[in-house]
Amino acid sequence: HVNKFVDVTIVHPTAPSHIAAARNQLKTAEDAAKNKCRKYQELAESNAGQIVPFAIESYGGSCKAAVDLINEIAVFASTHESAWSKEEIVANLKAAVAIAVQRGNAHAAVVGYRACSSFAA
Repeated sequence: HVNKFVDVTIVHPTAPSHIAAARNQLKTAEDAAKNKCRKYQELAESNAGQIVPFAIESYGGSCKAAVDLINEIAVFASTHESAWSKEEIVANLKAAVAIAVQRGNAHAAVVGYRACSSFAA
């Protein structure tokens, strides 16, 4: 088994810096994943591992490497005494990630609202 170094990033495809890439579905997430691989490749290799970018768009889409990691975890867990099937594990992992992204989106919205309302006062 190879050590895996997972780096999570969430990108907002309609941010001004990503708007051109966002014309292609999941391009923002895939670009972020490539950037993470470039940034950490040497570190992962020097530690006998591989970098696994887990790039998610704020609207919920994820890069291929993130989907592959979820499937890999599900296969491993389902074949090692898990009470759940591979499909149940995948569904639950995707749900947990989706909830975390939405909580982050809600937090960003509340912080933005508070910042704007303090200017109006």
